[in-house]
Amino acid sequence: MDKFLGLPMPRMLMHGQQNASLSYLARLREHGIWVEAVPDCGHFPKYSNPVHLWRAIAEFHADDGEAR
Repeated sequence: MDKFLGLPMPRMLMHGQQNASLSYLARLREHGIWVEAVPDCGHFPKYSNPVHLWRAIAEFHADDGEAR
């Protein structure tokens, strides 16, 4: 976690909506990391909801990785 938090670039963590209770999500947000919950999804967003996954990635790049 410390290595991820210390990376000198915009960062994003994408997770399935079913994993919205992960203990470390608030910590990531506090450090300015873009955290994206993919609706209707468990562990594999690229298979369960690829449209949302790719839209979120595009938004992340369009916003230069600024956390929202």
